[in-house]
Amino acid sequence: MPIVLSLPFATDKYSSIEHLVIKNHIQLDTLYVILSYVPQIRHLSISLLIAPYRRHNMTFSITLNNLTYISLKLRSFDFHDFELLAKDLFHNLQVLRFCASDEITYLHANRWQNLILSHIPN
Repeated sequence: MPIVLSLPFATDKYSSIEHLVIKNHIQLDTLYVILSYVPQIRHLSISLLIAPYRRHNMTFSITLNNLTYISLKLRSFDFHDFELLAKDLFHNLQVLRFCASDEITYLHANRWQNLILSHIPN
């Protein structure tokens, strides 16, 4: 059973964790559940983030105001998926490190410009 099915989104229990390193593969929907428990997070590092098997319009309803650093290695993430992630999490981002192998959609300069100007104000 996937973790996301057994762990609900946090509603009244939170952790004061500010730095989170996940050294395993994790699907985006599971990441969103975990992030709901750490609203004070500042640094996030994931060794392999995978797009969900069932792609639906997922949104992350919690604003992570302190999240300024993200390091990701992506698999099965096209640029559209990355844009959705950015819209949800990159509001106050100052440092972004990522690796997306075998995905040509990341090479479109205009899409990057629109993403940065629209969703990464810092």
